[in-house]
Amino acid sequence: MNSSLSEGDDITPAISVAATTITSTMDIDEVMQHLVGHGCKDVTNELDISQLSSNQPVAWGGFGAVFHSQFLGGGPAIAIKYFLKLDGPDATNVRKILKRAAREVYAWSKCDHPNILPLYGIARIGERLALVSPWMKHGSLSGLLRADAALDRLHLCLQVASALEYIHSREIVHGDIKPENILMYDYNTPLLTDFGNAKFPCDPTLRFTATSSSSSTLRYTAPEILKGDSIHTKEADVYAYGMTAFEVLTGEVPFADKSSLATVFPVVMGKTPDRKKLLLDNSALSDRLWGLLMRCWAYEPEVRPSAAELNRELTLFSQGAS
Repeated sequence: MNSSLSEGDDITPAISVAATTITSTMDIDEVMQHLVGHGCKDVTNELDISQLSSNQPVAWGGFGAVFHSQFLGGGPAIAIKYFLKLDGPDATNVRKILKRAAREVYAWSKCDHPNILPLYGIARIGERLALVSPWMKHGSLSGLLRADAALDRLHLCLQVASALEYIHSREIVHGDIKPENILMYDYNTPLLTDFGNAKFPCDPTLRFTATSSSSSTLRYTAPEILKGDSIHTKEADVYAYGMTAFEVLTGEVPFADKSSLATVFPVVMGKTPDRKKLLLDNSALSDRLWGLLMRCWAYEPEVRPSAAELNRELTLFSQGAS
């Protein structure tokens, strides 16, 4: 069974329902209206816009920047992810970015799991669409691994597998599983984020026109995608999860001796990371865990375990380690 999903996939309801399609020709007012109409909360009036204008971004991404802020009246710190401003000479590409942001918001808004970063809501700041979420002061899992913190690495892997099983059960494909896209609530609680590449079944009343391309991080990308034979799928998520778990369990990025681009050829040819020492309190689990990673990296996508199988096996491993 092919479990891949794309923006054009449709689950047709028994009763015909008029659908709104979000396209790259819509302006921010239209996009905001449709997102709010489908369950996304507009928190624009809860933000201190003047404070934002005086702050510098704490991080930059391919489509915008992230600011550290607070709601009006104080409260917990929040992260505000800005998308590019809707002006300039290349308005068509900028509006495509707005549509991508809307897709990310919509997929993210459908998730409610203890290991997925909550989405507080969306905001309009000038001509920009912004995503508002809790501020994670510990940063990403990647940064924590680099800091060589004392971590329960098996438990971290288990929690990410739980989040992956959850989104797959809702027919959402993440499309960019990697440590940089996992934020840390504390040293023990990872939160999956960044649904910019997500694929999901169409809502009968809200659709998105097809996106011509999506990015991925080469070091974590499945061979079938690198070869151009496939789009992002659940099976490709599992492959990327395996590479992420390798990094968590060893403290090294996959193929650490190669540049990101130089990993493409060996992966396409079926190469997997060399076995490394796993940083576990219970070394007796090493062989079983390595075997599970190898199954995640199976060259044929249909041979890889499902996220539910991953979660089930890691739960058993974790119980054996306690």
